[in-house]
Amino acid sequence: MRVIFLDIDGVLNNTPSGPDFEPELVGRLNRHVELGGAGVVISSSWRLDFELDQLVALMRAAGFAGQVIGATPDLEGLGRGPEIAEWLRENPAESFVILDDEADVGALSDHLVRTSPYRGLGPREAGQALGALGVSDEQ
Repeated sequence: MRVIFLDIDGVLNNTPSGPDFEPELVGRLNRHVELGGAGVVISSSWRLDFELDQLVALMRAAGFAGQVIGATPDLEGLGRGPEIAEWLRENPAESFVILDDEADVGALSDHLVRTSPYRGLGPREAGQALGALGVSDEQ
């Protein structure tokens, strides 16, 4: 199984002002999911404010076509890296990528594709993410 750990602010939007998604950025995520055969795990802090089914509904309304397979646990302030590592301990993955505009992933930094909070998931980051999943952009 290939997995995309997804932050939302700064990845699927570039104006962190609430549950809002940029269609172009959602389209890039859809391409990753399709080409990579990947499931999405929500690692965003939004998972603390919304139930998972609510988040999925918001993403679907914005055009998301993939499968959300879960969310990382809340380890009370330990940060994204340990939360992602804990999810992976319980759910081994063939390959994974972390899409985030922050770099707080600790020992998992080799799997991080860092986006700009002002642009979100851009074409350069999209290519890097596919490479991290072990997928060619030309498939």
